[in-house]
Amino acid sequence: GDKILVLAEDNDTYEVNDGSYETNKKIESPPAAEDAKQVEKIMFLGWRRDMADLITQLDGYVAKGSELWLFNTVPVEERNELLKDQGHKSELKLDNLLVYNVVGNPLIRRDLSRIVSVDHAGETVSLDEFDSILILADSVSIENGATVMSCDSRSLSTL
Repeated sequence: GDKILVLAEDNDTYEVNDGSYETNKKIESPPAAEDAKQVEKIMFLGWRRDMADLITQLDGYVAKGSELWLFNTVPVEERNELLKDQGHKSELKLDNLLVYNVVGNPLIRRDLSRIVSVDHAGETVSLDEFDSILILADSVSIENGATVMSCDSRSLSTL
């Protein structure tokens, strides 16, 4: 059954109101504290054909002003077309994320040591500035003839 825990000075300083008398005290519970979302800096390494869907979903979960850095070998002009699915989708409408594009190969240490945005006045970051880094199975490699096994090997090498 149900149990009630009563905090009182003594065991005879309280009584249960069975509804036979009215209380004039209104006790309000404090408002529930909502977890404030923190601005995040996230990196996606690699490219997937459903990247637009991933970005749109992520936009719904992060705080306004969060950054998403896309680091892969796909040229920026081509990315923009791929994100629109060669014209079958509209442009991304993001409320919370700022997207930064970086062209480079995540397997090359030199590319990872100096990460430079190609579309935000050459802003630079280092890997240790990111809150999260997601290594994506690179569909560009598969489209260029790589096997799934070699793509898995590339992902592990990136680690």
